[in-house]
Amino acid sequence: MQHISYAGVCDGVCFVGGVIFEVLNNIMSNNESVGKQYFSYAVDKPLAYVTVEIKTEVIHALIAKYRMEERKSVSFGDIILHALAQGFKSYPEFNSHYFDKLELFSSVNVGYFINLGKGAKVAVIEKADEKSIVEISTEVKNLAMKYLHNELLDSDVLKGTFTVTNLSMFDVVQVNSPVLQHQSCMISLAKERDAVEVVEGLVVPIRIFNLTLSFDSRVADCQKAVQFLSFVKKILESK
Repeated sequence: MQHISYAGVCDGVCFVGGVIFEVLNNIMSNNESVGKQYFSYAVDKPLAYVTVEIKTEVIHALIAKYRMEERKSVSFGDIILHALAQGFKSYPEFNSHYFDKLELFSSVNVGYFINLGKGAKVAVIEKADEKSIVEISTEVKNLAMKYLHNELLDSDVLKGTFTVTNLSMFDVVQVNSPVLQHQSCMISLAKERDAVEVVEGLVVPIRIFNLTLSFDSRVADCQKAVQFLSFVKKILESK
């Protein structure tokens, strides 16, 4: 059974447990002037939110396959970033920004929050839709090293065409995140959790997590957002 929920258009943003606000404060405090110049949330966009539940069995099986067969270490997040990049390629209206009119970005550049103890930054994988899971995993590791060596710049956030915030380490079921000023979308990952589904009359235990799309409702409606998330869900759940 597929569960999809959405909230209607609203003015402003929604914070869950103050986590997003804390991340923003961390980035701003790292470099007050540069942070304010390059990193800002849109408070004047009409935002809408759509959430989909995704089963994680196939994701974990894929991680094990890469480890056993190819001796490659890929993470849960690497696989999701890859699927999202394919989704934004197939639904370009979300890979955009809207000022006076809708403008599509020419490439799919995935931005994601990273915090390894030196404050939150946004790292960006450029042309992510052209890269394999292993290539994305390698770049994530390289960007982590750049973070640890203080080589990530606050201005890097401007290279991203959409941004992902992973709050799966917190006890959060669903996250309605704000959207960066120069983008149209933010993707939020919530905690993986236990659930059940009924298969041929039998109750079967499963693991799921919620994936939420926050988007500027001027670039698309909720029906198109559901189609986008269903596309990503199909990638992540297909064997």
